[in-house]
Amino acid sequence: MTINPTTKQQDVSLHVPAIGWLRSPWSILVSVGLAIYVGTAHKEIAVMLAPLGSFYLGLLKMCVLPILLAAITTSIGRLMRSSDAALYIKRILVVFPLGLVVTSGFTVLIATLAGPGRNLSTKTLKSLGVLVIDSGIDLEMTLTGPLPEQVSQGIDTFLISLVPDNIFSALSQGDTLKVLMFSIIVGTSLGLIRDRVTEPCFDILEAIYRTFNQLINWLTIVLPIGLFSLLAYQLSQQGLDIMLSMINFVLTALIISFVIYVLSTLVVWQQSKVSLLKVLAA
Repeated sequence: MTINPTTKQQDVSLHVPAIGWLRSPWSILVSVGLAIYVGTAHKEIAVMLAPLGSFYLGLLKMCVLPILLAAITTSIGRLMRSSDAALYIKRILVVFPLGLVVTSGFTVLIATLAGPGRNLSTKTLKSLGVLVIDSGIDLEMTLTGPLPEQVSQGIDTFLISLVPDNIFSALSQGDTLKVLMFSIIVGTSLGLIRDRVTEPCFDILEAIYRTFNQLINWLTIVLPIGLFSLLAYQLSQQGLDIMLSMINFVLTALIISFVIYVLSTLVVWQQSKVSLLKVLAA
């Protein structure tokens, strides 16, 4: 008896329930509302949900460095192989620093005018201080004895510190700048080796990037659940005041992001030489 594999595969097809609504902004708003309620009215439940939020956050952090390593290395390597590499590099060296200066200057100006951290009460400042301490930042001050000697660091010391002595140690410690420098150097080297023997390296890096990007895509489906767990626990520990004190900061950040988005869109529109509707659609 013969079996048609195509027919058999169709018979055992899985019916996955539609969960696309979890990606909706409305589901995020609902999770925030539930987190506020649980974090303030049922603190014991919020504490029980804390490991779930930490687990979700750990999964997100796990994907950052592999994506950074694979994406930067592959992009720079393929850029160096391009026939217009010199032109692109010149544009990058001009546009990126200029864009960083303009964006930073605009952000400082808006933040200075808005002052999102002004006029905070003593209680709120204490709560923010507790959050900083809980974030794992180690601060130690010696109140007695001689003051420690300050070691001045120049630009040369800073540049040397960017080069990782051991890339595996930098990856395990989450040192993003060293991983970024390693990716740039390796990507440049791979791009300059114009040989087919390097193609498998690009294929492996591309596979790593797509794998972790797919994992991020899956994690965004359960974002409302992870956000609910994290926010509920924070509110159960710090109270609703700490959230209200950040409203001005959030609004200022949204305004800055919107203005930068509009300016960037206008630049793309002018350079693309197409209608603004096509740019927005793309």
